[in-house]
Amino acid sequence: MRLPRNIKAALLLFFFPCFSVELLSGNTPLLVILINPIGYMLMNLMYGGAALLIRETVIRWNKGLVSVLLFGLAYGMVNEGIGSKGFFDPNFYALVGWGLENFGRVFGINVPWALGISVFHMVFSITVPIMIVNALFPERERWLNDKAFFTLLAVFLVGAVFFSQLFNGPYIPDTRAYVLVITLILLLVMAARFCPEFPDLKRINFTNTALLNGLPFLCGLVAALASFTIPAAVRHLVPFPVFYIISLAGVEFLFVLVFWRFLQMPPRSRIALAAGVLTPMIMMALTSGKPIVFVALVLIVFLIMAWRKSSTEFAKI
Repeated sequence: MRLPRNIKAALLLFFFPCFSVELLSGNTPLLVILINPIGYMLMNLMYGGAALLIRETVIRWNKGLVSVLLFGLAYGMVNEGIGSKGFFDPNFYALVGWGLENFGRVFGINVPWALGISVFHMVFSITVPIMIVNALFPERERWLNDKAFFTLLAVFLVGAVFFSQLFNGPYIPDTRAYVLVITLILLLVMAARFCPEFPDLKRINFTNTALLNGLPFLCGLVAALASFTIPAAVRHLVPFPVFYIISLAGVEFLFVLVFWRFLQMPPRSRIALAAGVLTPMIMMALTSGKPIVFVALVLIVFLIMAWRKSSTEFAKI
């Protein structure tokens, strides 16, 4: 029995973000699929479920990828703020791993981690997967009917509560910091709902095909490398939080600016942008000598398929 096209698209987007973020980075081992399938499905719900809900909401609101970016930033705050509490806990495991514990805290918020991880989720967990799957299934239509959409939303909210409880430790966030993050999330959702598409910007038009694909790839690659290396270098060379925060804010702004600008280009150029952004992680996976080499190879195949199938004409999403 063949699945309908919309179900195939929805399932691919549901599983894609966890595959291209958690498995590709090695943060989640491939064996977790066999060892802890329930945990793996919960992870897909938190990543892919969010991406699918965002994509479907943007379609229902007749918006485009600018709204996806805003939703993605809000998702990063939900995941790492409300969910894992990484925004607040000075001894959060990821902060300890990056050497950022009790570093750059302002009003009870781990500002460096909050900035970096929110933009990371915006790009890698939400926007890039949506761009790739949209290229493979280019029709601008709903993939979920109302019943499926609201069922997924209800399951996602229940899963989010459960996920949040898993990370409930002894640290209790400052109430004011919590309220601030929730307020920012709501403002981003409102902005996604009411913002115009590409305000005060003109579309980029290139007749040279190599430039049309090569430029976004190069810009995505440079932005990704800068976000991975520059803050770490500043942290190592200048041990003052303010310099680290400024450098981090600068490269994250570059990341957002690159996406904001090149989202106006045709879908094929967006895939080139996504490929550039993913290249550092793909190369690290390919040279790791670990099973994630398989993940990197599969992702390369998806990128090639998406690029070949995507259009050179402008599209809204």
